[in-house]
Amino acid sequence: MDQAESGFKDDHLRVVLRSGLLFCLFFPAMEVRAQSLESISVSQAALNVNDPVFFTVKLDSKTGTYACAFDVDFGDGSAKRRFRVFSEKDATVDVSHVYRTPGLYAAKVDGVISLLDEGISLKSFGSLLPAFPCEGSKAVAVNVVTSNDKTCIPPPDESREVACSDGTTGQIVQRRSYSCPGPTAQPWVTERSDCKGGSNTAATTPEAEAAKLINRGWASFVGKSGGVDEFEAFRLTAEGLQKAGAGENREVSSIAKNNLRVIHKCARDPRVRDYSLGQKVASKEVGKNRFSSENYIWGVFLRTEEADPQAFIKFLKTELRSHPVTGYIERNSGRLPGNNAEALRILKGAAVKGDYNAAKWVGYSYECGPGAIRVSDALKWMSLAAENAEKKGAAVGDLRSINERVTRLRLISQQ
Repeated sequence: MDQAESGFKDDHLRVVLRSGLLFCLFFPAMEVRAQSLESISVSQAALNVNDPVFFTVKLDSKTGTYACAFDVDFGDGSAKRRFRVFSEKDATVDVSHVYRTPGLYAAKVDGVISLLDEGISLKSFGSLLPAFPCEGSKAVAVNVVTSNDKTCIPPPDESREVACSDGTTGQIVQRRSYSCPGPTAQPWVTERSDCKGGSNTAATTPEAEAAKLINRGWASFVGKSGGVDEFEAFRLTAEGLQKAGAGENREVSSIAKNNLRVIHKCARDPRVRDYSLGQKVASKEVGKNRFSSENYIWGVFLRTEEADPQAFIKFLKTELRSHPVTGYIERNSGRLPGNNAEALRILKGAAVKGDYNAAKWVGYSYECGPGAIRVSDALKWMSLAAENAEKKGAAVGDLRSINERVTRLRLISQQ
């Protein structure tokens, strides 16, 4: 053994010993088995090859504390994915995967010891700490078949009437839709209920009905059920907005309007895509919820939304010092980009250095800009955003939203 190799092994041993010491100091023995793997579920039990599938891993804790690690094995021989959980708010973890060949696979989660920077940490300081294994092992079956999207024709929506619960009078009207591959029946959704009397009135509030419709609309837009249907996304969201208005719930209405703005600006279907209307919707929603405000802030930086530059920059510096756009402006000599092309140059430079927000908004600009959608460019940059987000240990919600857009772009690129 030469001296260089010996030195490497000695250094490696010291790192392992230090990690073990930290392991014992940070996690007392009594809490070693506090966190358990409760379940792993899959968005689709049957799917086509090369279609993304989404898994949800749920953890539980007897003590209310979370500090453990687990591996996700997709069962197809691909590399396992490691996650490190340090907070109760991250006890539900979403992960996506693509199967390349047909077959029946068993996706598993198993607890593992994770030292230092191994795996995706779901809390910023988590990479500094070792993690004990999450207790237990769970599995779920996934059936992957040869693509049959071209032959799948979903039937029309179905409606049915069901009786109210005991002790009440009236009727409940429900509807369900079908999606490909399959076709696969979606869950029944209550559209109307006029149940009255008794102690267990089954009536659904307009807000709850609106939220279900809005969620179904977004699922149709991003391809959660295996295909993108932009017209259906628009129809369901508009219907949800109408019901939300009836219930006078401003937050639900605002989210619906923001979703409509995105659908109008980003759709490929000419019946739905209306960039001007998308801008108009956004201008009425600024500040009403975090989604519309965030879209507007990035739109001003990309020079696709109008704002007084000085007032906008002052607002960012006083109210949103930590916002990524504030940092980009400061690095751009304290001014907004002169045009969209300059804004994209700034974001691309940050994206190739690992900034997932920058990559996401470059992809969004190519998908949702005023011109024709550039699917290949949008997919390239949104995929880089997903890669950067995983490396940075982005919040679960951020990673999920980026993966949803990647799924959508992949699906429409095949249409």
